[in-house]
Parts: sequence; C-alpha cells; structure tokens
Amino acid sequence: ARASVRRNEPADSVRWLSLLKSLSGGIDGLVDRWRERDTDHWIHGDLHFANAMSRTGIQSGPVTLIDLAEVRPGHWLEDAVFLERQLWALPERLVIAKPVNAMASARRRAGLAVVDHWDELAHIRRALMAGTAPTFIRSEGHPRFFNACLDQLERSLVALRLRR
Repeated sequence: ARASVRRNEPADSVRWLSLLKSLSGGIDGLVDRWRERDTDHWIHGDLHFANAMSRTGIQSGPVTLIDLAEVRPGHWLEDAVFLERQLWALPERLVIAKPVNAMASARRRAGLAVVDHWDELAHIRRALMAGTAPTFIRSEGHPRFFNACLDQLERSLVALRLRR
C-alpha cells in the first residue's frame, strides 16, 4: 500500500503514508488478534446491496439474500464490515444504517453469540480493509471512496490506540 501511494501520489499522500506507517507498526498484533477470532459462524461471503432482494423495499421490509456461492465458515464481522464498507463514502447513510451494530443486535435477539470484544474486532477489520485501498487504487481509487478509506483507517487506528 505504501509503495502504491509513493508511485501514484494520490491527494493526501503524506497522510496516507503516516497512517500506513502506524498500521504497519501494529500489523502483527492486529493480524494475530484477527486470526484468533471465532470462525464457527456461517457467513455469506459476498454481502452487498445487490445481493439483497425485498418485495416491499429494503428500507421497509424483510430481505432475502441471494448469490450464496461464497457461503463459508467465518466470523459474522466479515460480512458486517464488508457491508458497512459499501457505505464508507456515504457517511450520511451510515448515520441511519449501522450494519455492524445492527448485525450484533440481530444476533443477540436470535440468541447467537456476540463476543464482548466484537467492537475491537470490527475496528481491526476496518483498519485492515481500509489500509489496502491504495493497493487497489485502480478499482478503489474514486476520490470519494478513497478519502473515506483514509478517514476510516484513521478512526480505526485511533480506536485501536495505534494513533492519537
């Protein structure tokens, strides 16, 4: 990611490099904590809005998930943060729809496990995903999304105490 920032020189290159340096300094611990997560949940594996169908409208009715080709064992936060990531460039939507919190609440209501440190795991996943954006600058380089990844990386690193 740092090599891509140096090569492509996006806006906020200095900020990207600084945040990626902070991420790099704590990456081993973050990856270790992520790998220690419980992976005995079933996940969709490709959870995004195009894979959700509703007869009455997603905002007002039940949703059926489609495209189950990527279903596999994992941790529910993989789906939750992936879905949230679709909205990073639309912060006004994240005020209304909080996919990670909504999934945690739904799991509790259904009697499914939600570990005490799920929010830390979510920040780890966010940091790891946001930190890869420069590597995929061709597909994730739209300025609005790219800047949202930068902001998300900073918020996650602050939450994980890897940055002030």
